[in-house]
Amino acid sequence: MDSTDQTVHCSVMNRENKEEFYITFVYGHNDLNKRIAMWIRRYSTAMRGAWCVLGDFNVVLHIDDRIGGSRVTREETKDFEECLRDCGLEEVPYTGSYYTWSNKQGLGDRIYSKLDRVVSNVEWVTKFGSKTIILEEGISDHCPLIIPNSHCQIKRNEFKYCEMWRLDPSFQAIIKEGWSKQVVGRPMFQILQKLKSLKAPLRKLNRDKFHQINKQVEVIGVELEEIQKHLKDNLEDSELLHKEKQLAKEYHLKIKAALLLRKQQSKMEWITEADQDDLIVICRADEKSIKCVMESLAHFKKTIGLSINLGKSQIVMAGINHKEKKRLIEMTKITEGKLPFTYLGCPITTSKMSSADCDLFIEKITSRITSWATKHLSYAGRSRLINSVLFGIINFWCRIFIIPGRVMKKVQALCRNYLWGAAEKYKRVPLVNWEDTCKPKGSGGLGFRNVNVWNKALVMKLNWDIANKKDNLWVRWIHSRYIKGTNFWDYTPKQDTCYYWRRMVKVRAEFEGMRINGEYTPEEGYQWLLGQPPKAEWASVVWNRLTIPKHQFNMWLILKNRLQTRQRLSKFINVDTKCLLCNNGAEDINHLFWECPFSKELHSKIMVPMGCVIQASSFQEYCDKMRRHGTIRERGIWIAAWATTCYFIWKARNTKWHLKEDVRVDECVSCIMFNIRCFISSKLKKSNILSR
Repeated sequence: MDSTDQTVHCSVMNRENKEEFYITFVYGHNDLNKRIAMWIRRYSTAMRGAWCVLGDFNVVLHIDDRIGGSRVTREETKDFEECLRDCGLEEVPYTGSYYTWSNKQGLGDRIYSKLDRVVSNVEWVTKFGSKTIILEEGISDHCPLIIPNSHCQIKRNEFKYCEMWRLDPSFQAIIKEGWSKQVVGRPMFQILQKLKSLKAPLRKLNRDKFHQINKQVEVIGVELEEIQKHLKDNLEDSELLHKEKQLAKEYHLKIKAALLLRKQQSKMEWITEADQDDLIVICRADEKSIKCVMESLAHFKKTIGLSINLGKSQIVMAGINHKEKKRLIEMTKITEGKLPFTYLGCPITTSKMSSADCDLFIEKITSRITSWATKHLSYAGRSRLINSVLFGIINFWCRIFIIPGRVMKKVQALCRNYLWGAAEKYKRVPLVNWEDTCKPKGSGGLGFRNVNVWNKALVMKLNWDIANKKDNLWVRWIHSRYIKGTNFWDYTPKQDTCYYWRRMVKVRAEFEGMRINGEYTPEEGYQWLLGQPPKAEWASVVWNRLTIPKHQFNMWLILKNRLQTRQRLSKFINVDTKCLLCNNGAEDINHLFWECPFSKELHSKIMVPMGCVIQASSFQEYCDKMRRHGTIRERGIWIAAWATTCYFIWKARNTKWHLKEDVRVDECVSCIMFNIRCFISSKLKKSNILSR
């Protein structure tokens, strides 16, 4: 539409919806006098739609838009501020680096400035609403700016069941046919395969009968109206009467289908939007501020029609006398609350968080463990619950608070006790100490997170957001209250500042020397603090994807030499060390799983027919050679079969000890092969090894 030596003004048309919007690209002159001519007021006067201005303006907008070099003065920012105000433009929210330009100089001469930005009018924000993505500069001296188009994002088309399908006469037959298919495997695998087989015919039913159901209702409605108009002039026309009857029946069916679909969609919308009524408002405890808040709530009621529930609301005040407090309560008609109080499941307090403040945190974890205590879960099942559920609760709190050490100790004890004892309290010595279980799986652990280290890694993410001036209210408040234009990495807090603020800044020192490429993530910070623990060579034998989880856990205990064999138990209690399965030789790991005749016979009937022929003199040597033997596919199946065999050897040993019953080898072989075939067939499409 127009261009100068510093701007290119464009009109853009969206091909899909034919909507027009405007973009102005800017490259500001280095000379201030020439740059003044760039200001885009002349475009704004004729602007009647969504407008975005982006590029290198070669000028800063705020006092803290530069670190290094000379300080930003008011004169530098004045012209740019006035221009944006006159044009009705505001900076678009962003993610990524705050500073967008660097002079690439060495130590002591390096300067960072925010020269590149994206600004837009209200119409642009309303229409697109996406954040600007600011990448790192790389080899350039400027950071690339990306404006994602939220309307063009491709989403995965997930399968969803529609209630309206059951209205079609063929629906029952489709379900019956899909459910009658024969599937070999465990019950849950059979259900999954049958459900998957129903997707294609149900999608076809939707395409043939219910595609664009609202449009169908509209078309049939118009057609029915036309028929009924003609009938008034042709009362004796039997064909029209028959057609009207058919269309009326079809119209009724389609309307019912459309209503069922809309009902489902409205439920999904409610789940997405939820009930967004939990609100905390913070202001100064004076009459002017309180009056402003109450007027805002009254305006909200007038505009939206929703009013504050005074009975469920509380006002909490601190730092004012009783007389002033009473006056403000009378003014708001809201009951007084006390500190600390709970908001969205978290304690809000004015002082350092104590162990008592974390009682709710401990209670949440304890209640979960208590509810699981009656469920007879394996070690693998318990470890999965700890990782997915308990660490989910821990993660939520660690992202918000610096948790006291005493509380963290209690949390670790609860997780440890549940893993080894399936209860809140466990008095015996754990089979593996907690520090080992918190190592990565590749280093011989269970992959649990060390909660103390994880808390620090999450707190460092808050520090990173502050240093990079993330676009949110809390970060802006921190800069206004504490940083005040200085470089965060050089900032030292005063002794009279908030306790949590000093603790946050103190955490920063533990990450000194960490190299961060692009954006800091808590996972990277956790690995940095944890260091690089030595690798466990046998880890690939345990954490094989084709192995059943509880067999993985059993193999993990075996290879860590922590299984409670009689030889190991004899160190703590007076017990006969003879092998229960053969009554010959001391029952240790090597004898039970390798030298025992029962184990040898199982090995010859399971592993050898599968083609896993490995010469080894011990259990450990056999496992070491197996992880380098055969192709990747063969190796995965062999390891899974060996882990299952070891699990059933241990199960046979326990049956002999606790129930005084012998388990036959043939019985074991059939159980092992059934378990292997069911689990591996759910992971692999076809395997010749299993058919041998």
